[in-house]
Amino acid sequence: MYAIVAASGGDYTTVQDAHDANEVSIWVNAGFSGTGFTLSNNATEVQTGPGVTFSSGINITGNNCSFIGGPGCTVSGEIDVTTGVEAFIEFQNGGTLQNIDINTARCYVNGGGWGTQPTLGAFGSIDFLGADCLIENIAPASLASISGGARGVLRLIKLNTYHYIHSSGHDQLLIGWYSAGDFVRPEGTLRVRLIGNYCVDDIYQTTPHASGSSDWVFCGNVIQGTGDTFPSGYNNNVFVGNRIDGAITDTGATSTIAANDETTF
Repeated sequence: MYAIVAASGGDYTTVQDAHDANEVSIWVNAGFSGTGFTLSNNATEVQTGPGVTFSSGINITGNNCSFIGGPGCTVSGEIDVTTGVEAFIEFQNGGTLQNIDINTARCYVNGGGWGTQPTLGAFGSIDFLGADCLIENIAPASLASISGGARGVLRLIKLNTYHYIHSSGHDQLLIGWYSAGDFVRPEGTLRVRLIGNYCVDDIYQTTPHASGSSDWVFCGNVIQGTGDTFPSGYNNNVFVGNRIDGAITDTGATSTIAANDETTF
């Protein structure tokens, strides 16, 4: 049974009060407006009705916690998974939020569709550092993976700009993206797979910022920007079966580039 959070007539008047009373299943009534909260107890779930507004951020430090924002939910602050592993974050479309910062492993984020568009943040709309995370069905203004983030799977609906900044998060799978700007900025990353994505600009944001981004696989992508270059030190990449405007140049002469349609759009 859920503990009910409501302005009146519920069990509690804030989510934090319900959590601090050790409630593990918390329901926030439709239209509720209140402050953000911290989930520090393990295995705690918070779910909201439609049109709920939190005037500040949500912090998750407990393990196996979940937050499900109902239709039109607003979080006016950062959703920050700081120490708790295996967090579950989901919006039922139409969500309004600042940014999501994931610092731990095995977390899941689902935006619920085109209408959920995180827009702000020091490094980007979604910043994930933990390994084995799955992020999908969300349309961030930008995305940044600064370090870590190994073995993540990203199925983003749309990026308004490139902002896929990647330093040491190896073994990623980027699938089914739409990017309105430059697609990626590799920074020494290994074994990244880009499959079935659509980019209206170049593959890279200018020149990649570090050598050693090797063993990448590009397959089945549509890239409308002009041909790009694998710089020296970008070795053993596979670029096969893509639709691109212009040829790919392999400076290191160690990558496989074949069967791409390079006709001008």
